[in-house]
Amino acid sequence: MSTVNSEGMALGPDQLNALDEWILDFLKKHEWATPNLLRAMYAEEHEERSRQWFSDRVTRLEEHGHIGRVHPDTAERQLVSDPREPEGPTIYDCPDCDWGGDDWEEFQAHLSDVHGFD
Repeated sequence: MSTVNSEGMALGPDQLNALDEWILDFLKKHEWATPNLLRAMYAEEHEERSRQWFSDRVTRLEEHGHIGRVHPDTAERQLVSDPREPEGPTIYDCPDCDWGGDDWEEFQAHLSDVHGFD
């Protein structure tokens, strides 16, 4: 899904490196992960990378709208859109109720307004 946010446009598949792809694949398989968990899991499967390098990759994917925070005040990230997939709506389902939709900002507002996550 292509998304434009305050930082810029979505990345194209050719703009991803191997770590970006691994992060997207991990978040596609699992509901969420912190940058430290991503780093530890990557080290188990491949090789250890610096905390800063992981932080930079996570930040880049977040700035381009491909991953986002599960709740605004936490470190957990989830997949928002995968730039390797054809364009189409991404559906956000609330884990605590039956709310669902395709707008990230509405999802964040729902979490804040209904469940008190600020």
